[in-house]
Amino acid sequence: MRCYWRLKAIPELRDVPSQNRREWWREAMAHGRTWQSRLMVIAAIAAAVLLADRWPAIRDWIPLQLLVAGCVAGLLGLVVDHWYVQPRARQWLREQLPLPANRCERGHEST
Repeated sequence: MRCYWRLKAIPELRDVPSQNRREWWREAMAHGRTWQSRLMVIAAIAAAVLLADRWPAIRDWIPLQLLVAGCVAGLLGLVVDHWYVQPRARQWLREQLPLPANRCERGHEST
């Protein structure tokens, strides 16, 4: 799956006016986040905390444990977002936004 760094690069949002893209994407991401994705992020945080606690080199230094746990949890959260939430958000956009071809067909049918 491709990673899109800007909203205008997302194929489903290319035809949306630039002032509306962020609003559409926020709404789509809200629909893409499910209880399963939230559970995956919580599991990632728990796994990161356990990993940091089991690592002998940093076991006695709590600030470094928190830093390692935060970095690992953040990385795993990005993975969940990229491979689980974003595909569902893009699917929601495809269902909600009319395609340019559909707009042409609707305009053609009304005339």
